[in-house]
Amino acid sequence: MDFAILIGKIFWGAIVSLGMILLVIILETTWNAIGHYLKVRRIQRRIKLLGFRDPTGVKIIDDGINSELAGNAAAGFDTSGNRCIKISKSLYESLTISEFNFVISHEIAHFINGDCRDDEEHRRLADANLFVRAILLPGIRKRHREKERRADIKALELLQAAGLPMHGGVAFVQRSVEEESKLWFIDRLWNSIYHTYPLSSKRVAYLAAEIKRLENSGITKKHDLA
Repeated sequence: MDFAILIGKIFWGAIVSLGMILLVIILETTWNAIGHYLKVRRIQRRIKLLGFRDPTGVKIIDDGINSELAGNAAAGFDTSGNRCIKISKSLYESLTISEFNFVISHEIAHFINGDCRDDEEHRRLADANLFVRAILLPGIRKRHREKERRADIKALELLQAAGLPMHGGVAFVQRSVEEESKLWFIDRLWNSIYHTYPLSSKRVAYLAAEIKRLENSGITKKHDLA
């Protein structure tokens, strides 16, 4: 009899433990889903505040799922051909409010500037061998760095038009300057050759100069996407 009672206690104890584990999993999943929804809604509200016309999808992606997007954001199109802004979870969680405004504005600027069309150049570069890359890279790098510079400038104009502070852009890029200063020389050399973004030190300089110009001009521009 005592043995049967012991078995019963073990059985019901296991059931209760399993139920508690399932409850924790359900609560954690629900909490994460609510958190993700609120983050997406925050970005969508910011997009509207910046004067960009819907529809624009938003995806917050774990770095482990898409290593290419880790610590970054991107504007493009989803599988259905709809506009979509993707931002890595680690980047989203590291941004101050003013930096967040700049990052979202920068991605919106890519849409406004027409930068998000299917990029054949990038595919050719990704599929090419090292010899072909060496031939293609200089021209592609120059065009893409100019594209990123134009998106930076447009982002500042969007922020100004929305009445939001512009200095978050300088603060955001300054962090990259500090991180790059810690790299080995060979890594810094590789970044200067391969990266399609302008060098962070140059980005800080032209962003600061453009902010000063916009503040002095007092001009407020409205932007829309046809």
